[in-house]
Amino acid sequence: MFPKCRITCAEHPDGRLMSTPAGFDLKLLRMGAHDLLEKKFGSWRDKAAKQKMYAWLKENSKTGHIGLMDEVEVQEVIDKLKGELGLIPERKSQRPVVGQCEPSLPPKGDENG
Repeated sequence: MFPKCRITCAEHPDGRLMSTPAGFDLKLLRMGAHDLLEKKFGSWRDKAAKQKMYAWLKENSKTGHIGLMDEVEVQEVIDKLKGELGLIPERKSQRPVVGQCEPSLPPKGDENG
């Protein structure tokens, strides 16, 4: 039988969790952030590059570790990295809080709206 749960997380060799569990969308965002960090600093396997990545994350994020970020925070990190790499103009994220709805426009022809 196929498992119903598709949440994944990274773990240490001894089985301790290294990251918070993530669904598919968050996992893709985290992988994208890792790719951009490698473009900026070099291979994740290079100890000096990895130290620079963590230093950058400490200065440019709340949690300091991609594996602990939620979707909003990791997207802010991606936007910042893309701006620094010249891939898109750097901008402040103006995303609604998860679960927060934006007000809808009244239907056309509604004179009360």
